[in-house]
Amino acid sequence: MDKGTIKNEDNFLKIIREAKKARMAYEAKMAALRDEKTRLIEAKEEGRMEGRNEGIEIGIQKGKRLTAEKMLRKGLDVETVAELTDLSIKEVEEIKRDMLH
Repeated sequence: MDKGTIKNEDNFLKIIREAKKARMAYEAKMAALRDEKTRLIEAKEEGRMEGRNEGIEIGIQKGKRLTAEKMLRKGLDVETVAELTDLSIKEVEEIKRDMLH
């Protein structure tokens, strides 16, 4: 083999090694992007679940307050309404005060 052929083969091997490094860097970058996308999807779903749970809790509290209002309109005392709705006496008193205004 002459020096030109050897040099060409060395250049070819160098190009192959560089291409392999570039491919590995590309694959690592793509894996990182996939991982980030997965984390974002999971965070979004977690946020949805927290929002749903918060909405449910707000609905439950609103229902309790509406029930307390009905009970107060029927003449039940604050302590009984608090006991039956699981609201605090302070909350029932606030509801009663709001009804008068």
